[in-house]
Amino acid sequence: VRHRHPEFVVGVHDWVHQQAWNEERTVYGGSLDAAAQKNIGGAVGTMGGAAGSAVSSGVTSAASASGMGWLAAAPGALVAITKDGADILKNMLDTLSMGGGFVNMVFDRLSFATKLKEANVTGAPSATALLPALFCPRNSTTMVPYFRSAADAFEWRFGLFEMFSWETWWPFTREVGVNIFTAYANAWTGSGDTNWGWVKPRVGFLGGQVDDYKVAGVIAQRAVDIVTNPYGFTNMHIKVPYSGPPANEQSPEDVWQRLAPNKENICRRFGYGFPGTLDTGYQSKDGAYAFMYWRRYECCTQGVRPDFEIPLNICL
Repeated sequence: VRHRHPEFVVGVHDWVHQQAWNEERTVYGGSLDAAAQKNIGGAVGTMGGAAGSAVSSGVTSAASASGMGWLAAAPGALVAITKDGADILKNMLDTLSMGGGFVNMVFDRLSFATKLKEANVTGAPSATALLPALFCPRNSTTMVPYFRSAADAFEWRFGLFEMFSWETWWPFTREVGVNIFTAYANAWTGSGDTNWGWVKPRVGFLGGQVDDYKVAGVIAQRAVDIVTNPYGFTNMHIKVPYSGPPANEQSPEDVWQRLAPNKENICRRFGYGFPGTLDTGYQSKDGAYAFMYWRRYECCTQGVRPDFEIPLNICL
């Protein structure tokens, strides 16, 4: 038996509390993300305060130890400077813990072509278990929250361990869509597939892409890659274990179907088969999207001959 299977539903949004997929909102509401934002956001903000205290006390101690008592006894000029710097750091960290929507508003004011998106990866619902003789068993479990960027707030924003991956630094690898040179050629001729961005580093920020739908597509691909690709030391994201094969953004066997803001009934890879400029039919007014991730399965099921094939290559 050979067919595609819905593996994950990936929600991509600006704010932690947003959920474009109605079924997930019905089951979980905002409980998971609200708790994660409160706990992780507080920890990220506290880190800035701790850094400020350490820097300020370190300057004072160093001044006393070096015999420059006048520095420690001065009107606190340098200490105030370091404290101000620490306050700026704390404010920055607090801002990052508030979610992509707030960060994007700040960046828009500064004219930065950078977006921060949140992402959820949840096991997709499936009725194929009712017909085990016709469908292969899948690797994901329905409604299991495999990844929540709010629970992974620090690594999702700063990508500390992602920096140790060679793919993060090597250009033209793990591209979402066609390679950048082909994309430029297609743009010149006004036709063909496009390049949306890169899988690595797998963080919530994406720079240089102004189309919100394309940003959401790249972030969805990154979130699925976090769940499916172990990568050892460079994948220190907080996630639920998954036993399936790694995702492949270039494989025609791994495709996406849009569920929200409006549903489409076709499967395709991001960057392939899309127009160069995406009109309002693709865009979400509130920056929230939901995608179904389909994977190819092939197996021999009980009671079915090995050469029996069901060509289910469409999105249902």
